[in-house]
Amino acid sequence: MKILFVSEFFPLDEKLKFTGGVESYNYYLVKELSKKNQVTVICRKTQEIKSSLNTENLKIVPIGPLSEKVDTNFVTIPGRILFTFKAIFFGLKQDFDIVQGNNFVVYPIAFIVGFLKNKPRIAWYADVFLGSWVKHTGFISGIIGEIVEKIILKLPWSYFIALSESTNNKLQKVGISSKKIKTILAGVELEYFNKIKAQKKNIPTVICISRLVSYKRVDLLLEACSLLKDKGLNFKLDIIGDGPERDNLSKEIISNNLSGHVSIKSNLDREDLAIRLKSADLLCHPSEQEGFGLVVIEGCACGVPYVISDIDVLVEITKKGYGGLLFKKGDFRDLADKIETLIKDKNMREKKSRQALELAKEYSWEKIAEQFMSVYGKIKN
Repeated sequence: MKILFVSEFFPLDEKLKFTGGVESYNYYLVKELSKKNQVTVICRKTQEIKSSLNTENLKIVPIGPLSEKVDTNFVTIPGRILFTFKAIFFGLKQDFDIVQGNNFVVYPIAFIVGFLKNKPRIAWYADVFLGSWVKHTGFISGIIGEIVEKIILKLPWSYFIALSESTNNKLQKVGISSKKIKTILAGVELEYFNKIKAQKKNIPTVICISRLVSYKRVDLLLEACSLLKDKGLNFKLDIIGDGPERDNLSKEIISNNLSGHVSIKSNLDREDLAIRLKSADLLCHPSEQEGFGLVVIEGCACGVPYVISDIDVLVEITKKGYGGLLFKKGDFRDLADKIETLIKDKNMREKKSRQALELAKEYSWEKIAEQFMSVYGKIKN
C-alpha cells in the first residue's frame, strides 16, 4: 500500500531529539509501516532534517521555510501557513492510496489533498481540545484554536484514529459516529530500552519529560518540590523539555530556592534522554490533558515507576496505576506525598518497578502497525 503521512515535525533518526510524544509516536509508527508499505512523509523543514531522505520503502520530504520552534504562537503562524500551502501543492503531485494527518497544523493539508484526489483521508487524533483552548493557549490563540478545531471536526473525513479510549469518547461527544472511529494505542521500543544502561545516582532522582506548556502542569511539580525541600527530603528533579513555559519555570525555580534540587535541560538526543530516564528513581507526569502519555509507558519499559495525575487517559493506559502511583489532578500536596512515598519506600518502589516492566510489554509497535493496516485496508476497500 502507498501511504501519504503528513506530520508537522518528524525526527531525522533514532536520536529523536525530544520535542514531544507525538513526534516519537510518528517516528516509530512510520518505521514499522514502511517495512511492508511505501510510505511518504511530508513534514516541516528543521535544522535536523533540511532535505529529502530516501530508503527502499520510505521517503521523507521536509518542506520550508526552516522552522526553529515547535510552539504555537503568533511568531510561528506565517511559517505554518506557508508550509501548509507548499505541502498541499506537493501532496497533490503524489501517488498514494491513503493519506493521514497527525495534528491540527496538518489536518487541513491531509484533508484537502485527500479530498481533491478522491482518496481516503484519516485524522489521527491524540486529544480533543474543544472547550479548553483558551485555558491552555490564551484568549486570542484559544479562540482561533476553538474555531479551527470545530471546522476540522465537521469535515467529511473517511475515518478517525483515536490515541486512547478517552479520546475516542471525546470524539463521539462532539458528534463523530463511533462507526468512523478506531482506538489504536501507542507502542514502545522494548528492545531499545532493554539495551540502555542505567547510571547510578547518589541522590534519589525524579525525572519529568514534557513539552513545557501550561496544561502539562510542570509548575505544579515545582510546588510539590518546594514542599519536599522544606520537609528536608534529599532529592533531585531533572526536567527535560522545552516550550513557552520554560522561562516562567526557570524563574519559579530561582524564586523558590530550588536551584540546588531542580534543573531544566532540552535538545537531548534519544540515547541521552533514555539513559537519564532509566537512571531515574521515578518518573513524574503531572499533566492535566493528554492524548496518551507515551513517556509514562517508556518509563515503564525502563522499569521506572511513576507518579502521574489521575486524568482518565493516564488511568486507562496504566490500568488504574499498575506500575506507579496516581495523584489527584491539580493537588500539589498529594503529588508531593506520592513522590515522598516512592522515594522513601524502597520495597514499594521495587514492586512498582516490576509492575511497570510487565505493563510495558503490552505495548508493541508491531501490533500497533497491524491495527493501522487493518483500518487502512477496510477504508481503501
